[in-house]
This record gives sequence, structure tokens and C-alpha cells, in this order.
Amino acid sequence: MSLNNFTTLDAIPTRLNPETVHFMMDFGKTRSFYEGEIIVREGDKSDAVYIVLEGTLNVIKDDMYGNNNIIATADKGAIFGEMGVFLDQKRSCTIASKTDVTVLELPNQGFLSALLKFPDLTFRLLKSLSSKLNDINEKLVAMINTQLMLVIGGYILDHLPNDKPKAQEEIKYDLRKIMSETKLDQHNITSTLLNYKQIDIIKNLSFLENDNVKFKVNIPQLKYHLQDITGLSLGKDD
Repeated sequence: MSLNNFTTLDAIPTRLNPETVHFMMDFGKTRSFYEGEIIVREGDKSDAVYIVLEGTLNVIKDDMYGNNNIIATADKGAIFGEMGVFLDQKRSCTIASKTDVTVLELPNQGFLSALLKFPDLTFRLLKSLSSKLNDINEKLVAMINTQLMLVIGGYILDHLPNDKPKAQEEIKYDLRKIMSETKLDQHNITSTLLNYKQIDIIKNLSFLENDNVKFKVNIPQLKYHLQDITGLSLGKDD
């Protein structure tokens, strides 16, 4: 697992049911924090696991410019920091109290002892982690598809057949040229064109001989779609 994937995984709190939380109570101690307090800080050593007993927490990630971004919240039953125990990584995010909160703090060894003593607890935790992984996979697929649609949509707008295209413009491209200019493979390009067809921005899509592709594109709809997912204005339609 890459560091980026670990960061994504660790940033989304795992949820535990009340029975599982009850099992853990003998292996840690409760701590209370006021609204706005920092519980763990990004980059610190992962020396304990936390379970939210009451209240809500913010999961905060610093970007490359030093800005604090709230990327998730954690409420009652959420556990965070468990990936640091398994992967021996530093804290990937800052956790701060959004409201007054009470958490169960389990030192790493206490957390591992609980897992060893209660095999059923391990099963429950793995089930929760599997659910989180599935959720992350769905988000990653959606993010990748969005990025591909941005690249291909931008390519289409940059390679229209004339300076003043019609609203419905018929286009023919050489897939090999698109691959060369976008650095995408043929599968990603064709699947993205099919996605555009699925939402009716592209019609009459045909894959021809010699790696050519032909379709009719609705230019205003394409611009609107790209503007919607980027938040950027692409100019007025002709």
C-alpha cells in the first residue's frame, strides 16, 4: 500500500457497534476534550487508538500550502488510529474536537491485547475495515472517472474542427494521437468516451478501423459538465 493510499484509508474513521466498544472498555481509559482541542496531530507518533464515546470530531489534513482542511468527521462509535498500529506509520491526519467529546484511549499494546483476548472482536474490526475499504474504493473509482472525463472533455474542446463550432459537432479522431497527447491508454480513452455517451453528451459513437473514433458531441452540454465538476467558467457558447 502506498503512503497516499494509507493516508486516504486512515483519514476515514472506522465505525464500531456498541457491543464491540463495550469489549474495549477494559483495555483503555476515558478522556474528555473541550470543543476545538487537538487530540492527535498529523506527523506525531501513532502510540494509541481512540474510540469516540460521545460527541463529534473533525479529521483535518494539511494541504501543500499549509491550509487545514476538514476531510471527514467522526462521531459516536468511530475508531481512529488503528491503521497506525498495524502499519507503524505516523499520524496521517490531525484529529480535533468539533464539540465537547469523550473518547476511549487505548495504548497500542492495550488495543492489541484486546484483539488477542477476543477473537470475535478481531472479526468485528476486520468487518468494519472491509466496509471502509469498499467505501474508499468506490470514492477512488469515482475520482478517477472524473479526472478522465476532465482530460478527455478538455481535449475535445481544444481540438474542435473549427473556431466556431456548431452546438452539435461531428468529430473524428485518431485514438493513437489522443493517447500520445494525453498520455492515457486506449482503454481509459474508450471507456471515458462511453461514459460521455452514457450521459448523452456524446452520441453516434463509433469505433472505426485503424484506431479511429467518430462521434457527435453536444458542445454546450460538454462545457456545462466540465464547469460543473471543476467550478470554472469555460466561456460563453457560440
